[in-house]
Amino acid sequence: MNKRVYFLGDIHGNFSLLTAKFVSGQFNNTHIIQVGDFGVGFNREEESSLLTLMDKACKQRNITLYVIRGNHDDPSYFTGLSNEYSNILFIKDNTFLQLNGLTYFLSGGAISIDRCIRKVGINYWVDEGVDINFNRLESDLLKYPKIDIVVTHSSPSFAFPTQYERIVHAYMRRDSNLDRELRHERAMITKLYGLLLSKNIHHWIYGHFHAQHKETTHTGVHFVALDINEFYEIPN
Repeated sequence: MNKRVYFLGDIHGNFSLLTAKFVSGQFNNTHIIQVGDFGVGFNREEESSLLTLMDKACKQRNITLYVIRGNHDDPSYFTGLSNEYSNILFIKDNTFLQLNGLTYFLSGGAISIDRCIRKVGINYWVDEGVDINFNRLESDLLKYPKIDIVVTHSSPSFAFPTQYERIVHAYMRRDSNLDRELRHERAMITKLYGLLLSKNIHHWIYGHFHAQHKETTHTGVHFVALDINEFYEIPN
């Protein structure tokens, strides 16, 4: 029997709230794909105990939680080399996942607009951005005739949001490289879109921008931006 699949927006370390939702029983027997900014790496000692409790709740209720990398996550959790939890899986960038007969492509990373006021290795990581080796990806894609659903932390440049908010402009005045790097990042994700489009993708789920938004491109791809702590299930 197939397990239902939910997507979850940024949670920024609100592990207790998420565990409480799992304990409530409303997500029993599910796959949950979290879109990044899970919030790991800021306080390892405290988060370890909280994640252990969350993992226990997931295991008891047959929940598998897949976490992709956001800009507010320590990249060292997402190397794919080790995982101390049974039901919380930190997913390496550019991973293919098979669930219920569908193929998912998961890739994280983004730039923190407020990096100029953060401290390296404490609440900011210099390798936080999008990391896609397109030559390797093109080779890997030969194994997959179809990609149904893409999950990223940020979005292509043509998808919501297409303009900077006021706060972004404020940080640009303090960070002279921010505008160029933000544009490059979203151009990379746009290139990813172009590469995957031939695989007949039908949904693209992302977070990062802390807003709810849905739109469908002329190519028929449904883009869904998730707000903080928002759960979403693709309609049948």
